[in-house]
Amino acid sequence: MSTQNGPPPASPHVLKPHHVVLLCLMLYTFTDSKTSAYPPDVQLHCMRLLIDEVSEMSEPRTFSQLLKEIVGDHPKGSQFHAMRDALAQLPRLIDDDDSAIVNIFKDMEDRLVMERDEMPDRLSCRFERRSLFGMFCRRCFLSFRKLSFQGVIQLKNDFCRWCDEGKGPGPSRIRKDSFYPPTADEKEWAKPEYFEQFKRASAIGEQHRALENLHRFFEQHFPEGAEQSLRQHALLHLARHHFSWGQLGEARNVLNEAIAVARTSGDSLVLQHCMSLLRRFPPSEDQEIAGPVTIPISPHQDVLWEIDSLLKSKEPISYAFEKIIESLGCYDYATQTNPSFLALPQTEQMSQHAIQSILWHYLGSERLASIEEDAVIALTDPGSDDDRRFKVITAKARRAARQGNVETALSIALDPDTWRGLSLLQYKEWASTIWNILVLTATRRSQDRLYFDCLEPKNPSGKLDLSYYYHDQDEERSDAEHFELYRAMQLRRVGEISASMKPLLKELWSTEFSGNFQRHRTALIMYADLASELGMEKKSIEILEDLMPQLISGDDDIEQRAFACHTMARCLVADGEGSVESCRSALQYLAIAEEDYTTLQISAALSDVQFYMSAVQNKLGNIPERDDAARRHFKTVEDAQQWNREDASADIEKVWDVVKAVGVAIATKGLTIPEE
Repeated sequence: MSTQNGPPPASPHVLKPHHVVLLCLMLYTFTDSKTSAYPPDVQLHCMRLLIDEVSEMSEPRTFSQLLKEIVGDHPKGSQFHAMRDALAQLPRLIDDDDSAIVNIFKDMEDRLVMERDEMPDRLSCRFERRSLFGMFCRRCFLSFRKLSFQGVIQLKNDFCRWCDEGKGPGPSRIRKDSFYPPTADEKEWAKPEYFEQFKRASAIGEQHRALENLHRFFEQHFPEGAEQSLRQHALLHLARHHFSWGQLGEARNVLNEAIAVARTSGDSLVLQHCMSLLRRFPPSEDQEIAGPVTIPISPHQDVLWEIDSLLKSKEPISYAFEKIIESLGCYDYATQTNPSFLALPQTEQMSQHAIQSILWHYLGSERLASIEEDAVIALTDPGSDDDRRFKVITAKARRAARQGNVETALSIALDPDTWRGLSLLQYKEWASTIWNILVLTATRRSQDRLYFDCLEPKNPSGKLDLSYYYHDQDEERSDAEHFELYRAMQLRRVGEISASMKPLLKELWSTEFSGNFQRHRTALIMYADLASELGMEKKSIEILEDLMPQLISGDDDIEQRAFACHTMARCLVADGEGSVESCRSALQYLAIAEEDYTTLQISAALSDVQFYMSAVQNKLGNIPERDDAARRHFKTVEDAQQWNREDASADIEKVWDVVKAVGVAIATKGLTIPEE
């Protein structure tokens, strides 16, 4: 067996921009003596320069340095300057013609002796294989042949940037794949085998082995740069294991630690799983009896303030109602034990009514929210700076605007009892509420020109998030609460049905867990819409039939009802394959959707409903009704185009003049204004 070592591996050769210049200089220099355009002294000078560059004994010269070396100290008009001028035209030639750099290497191929047995003619100008110039040219030619089309374009761009000498980013660096594993690959990264063994051991009852494999899995080296640690995941699985074995005390301790870690790291998903598991625990029998309650200065207000953190962490709304009951108990206890609380005005109890209006809105019951709002408005002083009254009135105005009652919303917001007594901070929010009402109306009418030319410069808050009003915005929503639903709507609009399912399912799970049924209904209607696109019309009809009793009255949100009725009509027609019975059933839902979208003045959705209604009437053979629906459709399109051509509105200017006048009056409050 031979122990002789084989030939060493060839070193990688990278074709660089200055190699192209050297090859061109060789083509100009090594020509037949009979056809050469340059005298022997010029050729000899260029050969010496090429030997210095090809040997790579020093740093390669730049393009301008090469041109200076060719000229040297020779006078103008000599052949040295002619050689320099010919080479100076090379960057412009290659930049203008994409095939120029390919032609250079084709000409170089004719000068090379490519076969081993081929002997060059002594009188020819071809390079031998083992000569210095021959090896250089052959390596450059072979490297060029290995380039792809994109590689040739990249070489051309690098050459043009190199000739500019610093005006461009320079030649791109090639990322090499190491043959030997680097240091990072020597680390033992996390493997899922331990977690599989943990699951298997838990299933067959090997408790000690299950805990050992769980610890091994989470003690592995996970990829660096993760946004959050995995400690809360380990604690959650450990709590589930103890819970499944009936070790409730140990499971409760571990689960409380997991909740604290999840809240610290901001992992809302693990926190929701922990809270779901915690609610499955039976009440503890050995729970210690709480001692006497320590009453702070404003106990009921402090308890109500905790509701804000509960809503931000997406915890169930039932916890918020528990806090309201706790606040009422703290208030009653304080009034019985502390006589100073009896001197407080009765409006102190309005805080929990104002918060209940928000919670009922989250639960999707706008009528109960309106009752709480009316109670706050009736039992607080009009024209005061009471923040509870102000928040309730602005919420009532926004709800009226969303229901299509723009005049009612503006009358509520512009009522003197609303803005009289406001502070500057409250005025900013009040002006922002009126601005959002005007923007909502303009965007529903597709008045893009009016929005960008007239309303956007009047934005009082300074913050602008177009994704609240337009679905084609690339930036993410500033509030993570609505991001999943907004992402699903974006993907639905561009036809990515399958991709929109993932964020929509996340939204359904999150809203159902937290009890935010206002958004949960919208997500359910969208789910039915996507299911119909995937051929599951029966499932969509089943979902909408369960949801329709909550929407058909229209007291909560008529936009939801319009969306649900339009989706229901399309699902009925698709499920019945266009039969007469299905079309007749769809007409009643289309009529409701058309009426609601007309009230809301959403021109795009209204035109779609009217177009679909004309198609259904045509299927039924109702020609007059079809023509009437078609006329309404064209009328809606014309109105939208007319609205979009408007760049200003006298009504908007009048409303905004009132807003500015109120701002001036509030800013000058308390100052002595001379009478004239």
